[in-house]
Amino acid sequence: MIEATTQRLVGYYFGDAQQYRPSGEIEQAQRDEPITRITRELTDRDPAAAELEEIRRTTLDEVNVAAAAALSAPLADPATIKEHLYA
Repeated sequence: MIEATTQRLVGYYFGDAQQYRPSGEIEQAQRDEPITRITRELTDRDPAAAELEEIRRTTLDEVNVAAAAALSAPLADPATIKEHLYA
């Protein structure tokens, strides 16, 4: 089991300047973010760092293809809004 906790890395809304956060807090949270930290630790001591980077790149490519497919799909018909709705 892996437990990974992190801080909120973005503002509460688009354009939030986050003036309420102390200087350097966001940068420290980004360095301490679990996925970033474990990737850094693995690549620093593992000779298979290139393989890890290839997995990251392949995964990112898959996400980009899926996002492009979703964005190019036709919009739902507004007349069907109540179909399959259970309340």
